[in-house]
Parts: sequence; structure tokens; C-alpha cells
Amino acid sequence: MKQSVNPEIVRSLLEVEDSIRIKHGDVTGPEKEQNFLQEHPNQEMILSRIQKIHHLVLKERHKEIHGKLSLREVEIILQICKGKTTEEIAGMLNLSKHTVESHRTNIFSKLDVRNSMELVALAFRVGLVM
Repeated sequence: MKQSVNPEIVRSLLEVEDSIRIKHGDVTGPEKEQNFLQEHPNQEMILSRIQKIHHLVLKERHKEIHGKLSLREVEIILQICKGKTTEEIAGMLNLSKHTVESHRTNIFSKLDVRNSMELVALAFRVGLVM
């Protein structure tokens, strides 16, 4: 038995898709696909569209994060995600412990995270590490 989908959910989903398309310069959009979704909504189709939007948002966030970070900061993030300590990272990259701590502070500030756990979660969520 098919469950009906609230028309407001469909409308909101289409608005989000439109705003993403406009942001990326595609002002035309897939009107045929939108009309079909409005006329024949089902939960699987809605879920698929939400996943697609989620993927686009993460992809955009990934670009945004890379734009904020230096190559050295990305190297340090990768090592933090591997569970390395500040001392271990310093030794591997031939840096002082103080320099690595400064990079960590800058990374936390740039990415608006409070600790290593939040940093690792963000790095995995946006595909910075796998």
C-alpha cells in the first residue's frame, strides 16, 4: 500500500532544488521532472531527491572547506583523523610542536569546530577523508 506524501513536502523540496539550480547558474531546471513529482509523489522518489540534495550540499561544503584551508592544514587534518597526536604530527612533518598547535587552532577556528572529535566528524561528513 502506497502512503501519500504531504504536498507541502513536495513544494518545499522543489523550492530547495530550484534555489540550488539558480545558485549554480541553471535557471531552466528539469520542469518535466518537477511536474511528474508534483502529480505522482511517492516516498521513495522524495527520499531519492532529498539524498540528491544532501549530496549537492555536502559537495558544496567540501569546496568551501578546501577554500579556507592551506595544504599544510589539510595535511594536519588528515593526520588528526588517523589519530596522531600533536607530537607525532610535528615529528612526521618536521615541524615544532608549537607550529602544529598553531595550525590546529587555526583549523578549529576556520572550520568552527571545538575539538578534534568535531573536526574528524566534519572531515568525514564532507569527504575530506574517507
